[in-house]
Amino acid sequence: MPERLKVDHHHFAAGEEGLVTLLEGLIKGMRGYVEDTRFNPADPPWATDSYGKRFEASYLKTQKSLAEAISSMQGALANVVEITEASRKNYLTAQEDAVTTVGNQTRRS
Repeated sequence: MPERLKVDHHHFAAGEEGLVTLLEGLIKGMRGYVEDTRFNPADPPWATDSYGKRFEASYLKTQKSLAEAISSMQGALANVVEITEASRKNYLTAQEDAVTTVGNQTRRS
């Protein structure tokens, strides 16, 4: 009887796998963006005159802010992955405990 109470957990695993794949793709894309937009002082993609120097100062400030924001976002997404994995494991543990408890109570009756 208690085994009939179990919910098929495979949809959790599939959802977790899909979410993890999505988040890992986002993290990889963000890392790629930071790398692709990184400034190489030896080969600036703009002029080296006074306009170029002002643009460089503005660009570096903005790029640094974006890189920091992306780093924070990567950390947050990594936490979502960990929480999702932990939630699935906790669900399975709780379900097993509940089925065991119901089984024990049924045998006592």
